[in-house]
Amino acid sequence: MTWRVLVVEDDGLTRSSVASALRLQGMEIIGEAAGASDAMRFAQAGNPDIAVLDLDLGAGPNGADIAVALRRLNPAIGIVVLTTYDSPRLLASQAPDLPPRTVFLRKRDIETVADLVRAVRLSAEPRGRGVISTPGLAENFTDAQLAIMRAVADGLTNAEIARRRNVSERAVEQMMRRIAHRLGLPGDPTAFNQRVQLTRAYLEMTGNVAR
Repeated sequence: MTWRVLVVEDDGLTRSSVASALRLQGMEIIGEAAGASDAMRFAQAGNPDIAVLDLDLGAGPNGADIAVALRRLNPAIGIVVLTTYDSPRLLASQAPDLPPRTVFLRKRDIETVADLVRAVRLSAEPRGRGVISTPGLAENFTDAQLAIMRAVADGLTNAEIARRRNVSERAVEQMMRRIAHRLGLPGDPTAFNQRVQLTRAYLEMTGNVAR
């Protein structure tokens, strides 16, 4: 069987590289899209068996939104989310849950084309019920803690974070101490630049800083 594959990735070089690699494995690329509108147009016209989606596509619908829409269009479609992110929960905008049988693959975990092909094949199998993923650092934190880390990485002060979350500054400070503890960092923010460390940890989880 020759699988028909849709590739959705906003970075042109990555998009063409993924498509070329899969073509060399005998797969048919029915479309290469940078965003949601082109992705759905290709899907409706080409009826892909598999979709390989980036998670963060910039402004507008993200990869999780597209995954849900594609599964509504074709309940049997295999989905591979190929991303720098440790988790969909790291998206700044609210993202829907990934559909069952989605294979969540971090780009940094790919060593050879065989790793990507393995994920594509796995996504086509009907057995899995949940999202297939190797746990990353983000799984150690709650949604609220990730939101705090994102706000710190965006440069917000404790007072600004407190106002946005409608809590006290003391509550924000306590949560930051708990996050630092989970990261294995000193709990006393005066002992080191806690905000820098939290920012680095968050950027690592989004793939913007090498581990």
